[in-house]
Amino acid sequence: MLHSVFAAALAQKLANYIGQATETAFGWLKIATQAIVNAGADDAAAVTAKKLANATQAQAFTAFTTSGAPGVLTLTPVPAITAYAANQRFRVKFGLVSTGADTINVSGRGAKSIKQYDATGAKIPAVFFVGQLADVEYDGTDMVVLDPLPTAAASDATSAVKGITRFATSAETLVGTDNGIAVTPAGLASVIPIKSQCTAWVNFNGTGTVAIRDSYNCLSVTDNGTGDYTINWLNQTKITYSFSTGTSLTGGTSGVGLRIDVANAIYTATQLRLVNGSGTAAVADAAWASVQIFGGR
Repeated sequence: MLHSVFAAALAQKLANYIGQATETAFGWLKIATQAIVNAGADDAAAVTAKKLANATQAQAFTAFTTSGAPGVLTLTPVPAITAYAANQRFRVKFGLVSTGADTINVSGRGAKSIKQYDATGAKIPAVFFVGQLADVEYDGTDMVVLDPLPTAAASDATSAVKGITRFATSAETLVGTDNGIAVTPAGLASVIPIKSQCTAWVNFNGTGTVAIRDSYNCLSVTDNGTGDYTINWLNQTKITYSFSTGTSLTGGTSGVGLRIDVANAIYTATQLRLVNGSGTAAVADAAWASVQIFGGR
């Protein structure tokens, strides 16, 4: 007990002799409590690394809840700021919903507009809600909410505007009356199978130098002689396709049509050889000839 009293007395005498440490003079210091560190008000106590880390981790210097009235918010950080300076940042919990023309007054240093960036980077009035947490930074002019704007639900897609849609069912694809849903290749094939479609066709002049007038998936027409043609197909994979033809008549010849000549038949996925005749009458060139195939793919 005597030792403790002596030590305390000695410490007091040394303190009186050495004096309190200041920013310009060495001296005695006390260790600040966590509450003192968090408050940031005592400039005569030493801060330990642990207590500083605790205050930083808890955001004791930056996280605060707004007060005030709708559109006119206040923020009271501890310690209080002495003036606004660019790059000051606070973790704010909003106590009120935004009005569209909000200001915030930090430590009574004057009201600043609360802004937010839109998709183009322009500052616009901020949108926030009661209880929302946000980083707010002073950019030298406004207090800017750094969180992105809430994303509005996408509108339905139209023929002129991008948006959301869904895939059509087979029944909807078959009816074909809804202009707001998308058809997939598989969905289309389920109601209009490729087997039922015309997969290639050609319209050509078979007189003189053979000339194609128009075609689809037809590479060329080979002239094998009078009224004898080989149609060269593109993109066909099946040899079990069905074909139909149309031809012009010359004079009074009856029963003339484009048909397979069994003796010189070519019927493959890439070629079809036809002659323009009746089977009994002489073969003749066709001024107007057309050939279509179905189920070639």
